[in-house]
Amino acid sequence: MPVHETDYSFNLDDMSTEIEIELHSEASEVSDYAVSPSIARAPSVLGSLSTFQYTKSLSRSSAKLQALNRVHSSHPEGTFSPEPEYIPSKVEVHTLLEFFRRGALFETKETEISAIFSSAVNNLVKEKLLSPLLFSPAYQALIRSQEAYAQAVGEAFDFSLGYVENLDEPLVAVTRLEHPVNFDASDNVPTKWIFVFLLPLAYESNPVVMVSIINTLTYLMSLDAVHCSAFLAPDLETFLGEVEAELMDRNLIAAADCASPKPKKKDVGFSEKTRRAEFIASLSPQKGIFGEFIKDCKRFGKYYKRTWTNAWNGKLLASIFFIFFAVLAPAVSFGAIIGEVTENAIGVNECLISAAVLGIFYAIFGNPLIVIGATGPILVFTRLIMDLSKLWEVDFLQLYGWISVWTGVCLIIIGLLGFSTLMRYATRFLDEIFSSLIGLIFIYEAIKYLIKVFSDHEVYEPETAWLTLVLQLGTLYLSRRFVALKKSKYLSKTLRTIIADLGTIISIILMTTLDVIVEDNHTVTDKLILPSDVWSPTSGRDWLVPLFDMKTSVILLSILPALLQTVLVVIDHNITVHLVYHVDNKCMPPVYSFDLIVIGITCLFTGPFGLVVSCGATVRSINLLFSQSVTEIMPDEDGKQVTRVIKCYDNRVSNLVIHILVFCALLASSIFKYLPLGVLQGVFLSMGISTIINNQLFERVMLLFQEKQLHNVHSYLRTVCSKSINIFTIIQVLLIGFLWLVKSSAFAIVFPIVLLLLPLVRFKILPRFIPENDLAELDREEEAEDHEDDVLN
Repeated sequence: MPVHETDYSFNLDDMSTEIEIELHSEASEVSDYAVSPSIARAPSVLGSLSTFQYTKSLSRSSAKLQALNRVHSSHPEGTFSPEPEYIPSKVEVHTLLEFFRRGALFETKETEISAIFSSAVNNLVKEKLLSPLLFSPAYQALIRSQEAYAQAVGEAFDFSLGYVENLDEPLVAVTRLEHPVNFDASDNVPTKWIFVFLLPLAYESNPVVMVSIINTLTYLMSLDAVHCSAFLAPDLETFLGEVEAELMDRNLIAAADCASPKPKKKDVGFSEKTRRAEFIASLSPQKGIFGEFIKDCKRFGKYYKRTWTNAWNGKLLASIFFIFFAVLAPAVSFGAIIGEVTENAIGVNECLISAAVLGIFYAIFGNPLIVIGATGPILVFTRLIMDLSKLWEVDFLQLYGWISVWTGVCLIIIGLLGFSTLMRYATRFLDEIFSSLIGLIFIYEAIKYLIKVFSDHEVYEPETAWLTLVLQLGTLYLSRRFVALKKSKYLSKTLRTIIADLGTIISIILMTTLDVIVEDNHTVTDKLILPSDVWSPTSGRDWLVPLFDMKTSVILLSILPALLQTVLVVIDHNITVHLVYHVDNKCMPPVYSFDLIVIGITCLFTGPFGLVVSCGATVRSINLLFSQSVTEIMPDEDGKQVTRVIKCYDNRVSNLVIHILVFCALLASSIFKYLPLGVLQGVFLSMGISTIINNQLFERVMLLFQEKQLHNVHSYLRTVCSKSINIFTIIQVLLIGFLWLVKSSAFAIVFPIVLLLLPLVRFKILPRFIPENDLAELDREEEAEDHEDDVLN
């Protein structure tokens, strides 16, 4: 539909004069291209690309340069001089918005350029913006333009200019391709959007306006917020509203200049500029003893409503059911392991109740993208508490309860005093080590389970062992293939997206069905068995632990192990928050100090009831993030295609419903008796592999075994010497190995201290071996590349 009923009139001479004055008088401030006066005298807007050589993939500035060379005449005096940090003038912005207000946005399934043009012109006719009599001249004009200049601009968008006789005013058709098409852009990224401009003949002899239009358009498409809106907007009115809101935020237009009939009020946090500033502020020290806590409370209140209203999208159900199984199964498996460690003082029942009750509480008050639960480090520390209770000859549950209570008190104090700002020292170096360790634990546990099955069944029931292997690897393969379907050319875009989002659930259903079909009296795989009486403690004890039956001296002495557990929880939880709430994941800014207080309150609750201490579960939280994100393939600064998050529907509804379903599962435990453990282990294996291979550390480890001349192009390879890269990588790998040994040894009690010392390795030891410039480049934040297809194909 047309974006506005008002009839806009365009005076080309006044417009070009105004733009020329702006470009020549303020070239150094408002444009990154100094346009010579000869452009106005050029005989044609479209110039030759024959002399435009591409020596590398396009960056944003070079994409703009290519765009202008396509518009600019090849007149030898008409040159463009690129300047850094291009910002269009208010006149240029106003001119482009006037063009947009005479147009329409639509999506097409066509993949041939001629069919795309036909569809664009036809839609303008349907919207009564273009006379049917001008359909053929407009179509032919676009075809002639494309035959002369067939190469796309890059960065997933292109434009085309058609000069139409008897056309009174310019028109724009913003064409979004359902199936991105490779039009030989120099960055090799398929084109997603084509901006089709139909122009009166007068514009052909006066190129200044179109130089400004294309220049400003390329700037707009380089903004993340505009790029995201172009991807998701249902109509031109919505797209224009988002563009105006972003430009207002950048002070390029005033509110009075927004001429759309219903200017879109900018959603809280939508501005990329504001969002990034909030992320920086989230870890910036504040004045005053409670300054950090007060700042977090304000941010929590500012975004709280949006964390509920942001839920209603097509990804909600798929996200809920996927993460539901990712929460339920670990609760059962961790419960079984903790039961062995604690001699059933704490077991499956306590883990399930903790997952449900604490998960519901945290979903309401914590960071919405974080899934809490029992983690590997917590399991290790629980074993230490059991050993300590035997050494001190005290009741385990009483000691465990007081350590949990003191941990909760310490976390609340840390949250109030704002010590979480120290997380600003948690750089890529630490994030990669920790996420790789957690991913390896998931992979190790999945393989360990498979080995156990083979050792138990290989002699008498080999069919069971082999069926378990098929179920585990089949779930891994199918889940990854369904996710990869999103990049396929087959089926419709909507169907591909639905299947990709539900890929893990479909894999679970298919593999479970296979197990039911194949299973017989001699081939019976292990199933997910929930306790029949989950409402009673595993050992049959009373729910309330008699904490005050313990000696006062032991109560006070338990503060010491509580301090170690506090360090463990703070590092485990905050690194999970830091990894998930990366600025490039397009989510709302997190709260650190307030969040630790929430975790502290859960610890106060777990102590008296003998429940499991819970904190941020890294792999589950990362998968919750990805399940709620809209992604697209984009080039990085080296021209390599990477999967980028363009919008994240971070919300509390999915997290809340997931844990409500866990609670409901306790009431209907019998329905899970058909779910093979091999299938769930396949899900864990997939989650662990995804965590590892989407980590730059994995990429650099692979470089150690590749011939140097065959390395893929990465930004750090161009600026950092191989020796520095290898030292940085090897030290990270050695630290992962050391952490693994510590957590598995008799010295596991110092595991939190070792984690705490990792930033010292980064800032005190590494600079002795690696030059500061190389270290800064290797440790800087950048978007992760998508290696999953390369690894799993």
